[in-house]
Amino acid sequence: MLTTITVPASVANLGPGFDTLAVAVQVYLRVTVVDVRDDGAGVLTVRSSTPPVSGPNALERAYAHIARKLGRRAPSVVVDVESDIPMAAGLGSSAAASVAGLRVFEQVTAPLPDSTLLDAATTLEGHADNAAAAICGGMTSVVETPGAEPIALRWSWPDDLQLVIATPDVGLATSKARAALPEVLPRADA
Repeated sequence: MLTTITVPASVANLGPGFDTLAVAVQVYLRVTVVDVRDDGAGVLTVRSSTPPVSGPNALERAYAHIARKLGRRAPSVVVDVESDIPMAAGLGSSAAASVAGLRVFEQVTAPLPDSTLLDAATTLEGHADNAAAAICGGMTSVVETPGAEPIALRWSWPDDLQLVIATPDVGLATSKARAALPEVLPRADA
């Protein structure tokens, strides 16, 4: 079974829309399903990855998370990954990988509503903005209410407005970038 799933990168925190506004861009992560074993173990294994990924793998975590969350029996899957999305560069590489893991689960089990995918990706990522754009494409805004699934709203991106993406030579993990932010902003700054 050779199936390829393509997930876009995203630019989030647009303007004043911190953790709410994002837009999908034409830089992609592609996952090719190369083997499916109906063993019920529900394990996703990355056979090869370009570029190589070290540390915890978001694809594997997402696949296992959605199987547990839904209580669904899932086959074991082997995938190859190729990504044009720079890591630690503010383009939602982790969200794209999480969404790809969820989409692989869909491919080998059954389709899921976007709301279920977004809720799972938000749990894994800690915020919904990049995941919403990776799931829905285009420009999205997210409404998050404690105790409820996040809701993604889709917006039209102006045809005459194009993004130019510049990425830093040195990456910075989202967790470290967020740690530099103050807990409270003065009203005048907000």
